[in-house]
Amino acid sequence: MTGRRQVRRSAEYAWLLTTPMAVLALICLAVFWILEPQWYDSWAGGLALFAAATAAHFAVLNVVIRRQNIMVTVAEIPLVLGLFFLPAVPIILAMTAAAVVTHLRNRVGTTKLLFNVAKVAAATSLALLVVRALPEIHGAGPGTWAILFTAALTYALMSHLAVSGVITLLQGRHAGQEAFQAGLPAVGTGIINIVVGLVFLVALAATPWAAVLLGVLTLAMVLIFRSYAGFLRQHRTLADVYELTLAVR
Repeated sequence: MTGRRQVRRSAEYAWLLTTPMAVLALICLAVFWILEPQWYDSWAGGLALFAAATAAHFAVLNVVIRRQNIMVTVAEIPLVLGLFFLPAVPIILAMTAAAVVTHLRNRVGTTKLLFNVAKVAAATSLALLVVRALPEIHGAGPGTWAILFTAALTYALMSHLAVSGVITLLQGRHAGQEAFQAGLPAVGTGIINIVVGLVFLVALAATPWAAVLLGVLTLAMVLIFRSYAGFLRQHRTLADVYELTLAVR
């Protein structure tokens, strides 16, 4: 009986997804720019979102699917706040720039870098389209929670589907199914991040001074997340060593 044949394709196949996502993001950016020509008045908020999104991307949990490394972050938290407080254009620019900085820091290959950046830009654009399609946001009440939750969940699902899709292109349908199933907990983590972001939103709507406490809480979350990611890496290394020891014996 022959084993299942594994598909290995060139990384260049990722352009089949990277290109349409980049085009979608550019079209949305141009449309929002036309609709909101004074968006640059919110440049300070855009810089704050960029800093928060960059910090969120540094709190990374790595999930390895075969040869592909899937990163789980808390990027939904700053996204929720950006969707409420900022126009569309600075949100797209800030989230995309944060992705660029993060992946340049991680020194990934050009193809992978461009795919991840296009993924973030497209997912952010889809989230903004959802906000536009739903009733206008007024206040920080339950109606706003539902709108922002739907938009941010769209971001999380888009990111998950894009990663599953590119693994399917590069490694075949079975690897794509594994990536889809393994990434579902990441969507659950995204839902938790969205709820945390809504809690932050309610606190900031009550008093701007809440930003001080929320900043401390966010820093603590980032440190805890990174420590947990380090623990998982050590656990995986020990498990590999244990399996190697058994194989040698």
